[in-house]
Amino acid sequence: SNPRRGQSALEFLMTYGWAILVILIIAIVIWQLGLFSFSNTIEPGYFGFWGVVPADFKLTASGELSVSLLNMVGANVTITGGNVSMGLGIADIPVGTDGIVIKAGSTSDPITVSNLAKGGLGSRYEAFLVIEYNDTRTGNTLYRSSGRIWGMYEN
Repeated sequence: SNPRRGQSALEFLMTYGWAILVILIIAIVIWQLGLFSFSNTIEPGYFGFWGVVPADFKLTASGELSVSLLNMVGANVTITGGNVSMGLGIADIPVGTDGIVIKAGSTSDPITVSNLAKGGLGSRYEAFLVIEYNDTRTGNTLYRSSGRIWGMYEN
């Protein structure tokens, strides 16, 4: 019995073991992002965001986004602005003159953003959402929470 043969076998197993592990992790990440969805529906989802996150959203075929925001900061926040971009189009989040106040742990009423890309019912969309807000504990310090949202155009 040659000890080098055992070392070669161990190196072989370690090399291929790491390669298989990396491929497995990549496959799980892609699956979680919904890219392996074999059904005709795409579940709405989001990626990114911190502090203020989209709790619920819907994009109509006419290009009107309705989004409710969840405050996970731990203090009251005031939404002071932001925008939604899809492809080359960009639309501002309407916040009025006083902003939109969301209590700690609460969800805002739906905010409507108009003039986004139109699409066919049931087709996939993806948008980049930027939310600008102030935390009542830090005064006028501007924070940004941003990320991607996706789903299917609805009525």
